[in-house]
Amino acid sequence: MWYTPNQQLTYNRIFNFVVGVRGGGKTFNTILHAIRRFEKTGEQFVYLRRRAVDLDDSCTGTKGGGDLFADIRHQGYFKDKELKVVADKSGGYNFYYNDRVMGYGKALSTARRSTSLPLVELIIFDEFLIDDSIGHDRYLNSGNEMFLFNNFYETIARGRDIPTIFLGNAFSMVNPYFIELDIRVDKPEDNKIYSGKFWTVLFWKGQDFLAQRQNTQFFQATKETDFAKHAYGNSFYLDRKDFVRKRSKDSIHQFSLVYLGETYGVWVDWEEGS
Repeated sequence: MWYTPNQQLTYNRIFNFVVGVRGGGKTFNTILHAIRRFEKTGEQFVYLRRRAVDLDDSCTGTKGGGDLFADIRHQGYFKDKELKVVADKSGGYNFYYNDRVMGYGKALSTARRSTSLPLVELIIFDEFLIDDSIGHDRYLNSGNEMFLFNNFYETIARGRDIPTIFLGNAFSMVNPYFIELDIRVDKPEDNKIYSGKFWTVLFWKGQDFLAQRQNTQFFQATKETDFAKHAYGNSFYLDRKDFVRKRSKDSIHQFSLVYLGETYGVWVDWEEGS
């Protein structure tokens, strides 16, 4: 019913992308996996967000919610343990399992310092995809965000192959990470793990989870909308192909675009208005 990272991590890739329906347990179960891993092996993890404001909201509940582990406590996990979030002097956070540090909260936008974290064996990048059509939210580094992530990764990994789990909702297949790694999946199949030499991608859509959601008034009220296709159908609603078509015989060439080594012509048919 819920997403878990176990199967995907068996592929032993360093970049593991999960694009899943909203509310399907991506963050919850990935953090739960990281805590259990620390409990068993002592391996620490990093919880990464894009900007400091996102990290603050997740870790301390600045918008009125609980901290990063509030849902896990609420569901009854680790009742005899203390899971605690403590701010550090660098603007990040330390995560404690009783009195032991089990992980760190970092923001990609402010992670400039070289920090040795030799016990970290897992990175969780939450909400790596964004809706960059709404004006105020943008990828970092003028869109070349994976350059910043790679720099952050190498600072942590120091030559080790540490798996990263990227968690996101379906906004656009055209994003800095898929472009950099040349990940192209034209018609994604639900719950299939796609694998490259260094990466995996899973488009997760739990049928039992969706069956439960269908009993809610909100699902019924929105089921015919673009939001429902995005939130519950994993439809990348920012991606369009309706402007790509065979040109008419009367169309006139306007200009060409060169993108990722390919040349695309832009033609206009003034009679058809297309």
